[in-house]
Amino acid sequence: MDVIHIGLGVRGRRWLEIVRDRPDMRSVGCVHPDVAALDWVRAHFPDHRNTCYEKLDEALGHVKADAAIIATSPMLHAGQAIQALEAGLTILIEQPCAASLAQAGQVVEASRRAGQLVIVAQTYGNMHCEAILQQL
Repeated sequence: MDVIHIGLGVRGRRWLEIVRDRPDMRSVGCVHPDVAALDWVRAHFPDHRNTCYEKLDEALGHVKADAAIIATSPMLHAGQAIQALEAGLTILIEQPCAASLAQAGQVVEASRRAGQLVIVAQTYGNMHCEAILQQL
């Protein structure tokens, strides 16, 4: 499964490591608005030298993926989730799913329209992350 990582803070970087260590998954792109975060990824994950983007729509236009892991600010979750779902991706969102119940409902509706799975997770340890990834 090819994955785009959206958000490269502490949680997002951890997902990069977890996916890197799985034989059945491959990180194919990273999205973060801060160039310093993208530079960190390029330095620590050399395979991403040419697959880092400041905007999600740019990544979706250049990278073929099956899924997205969203680990950004909760205020961005719903919009990014809907955009990824509309691009045909299964998504995993770090909790909370959205900033409001209305936005969460929009994510559910987008999931139904796209026929794609949405997983909302709160992760702390590797075993928990592994169990979540089994659902993708």
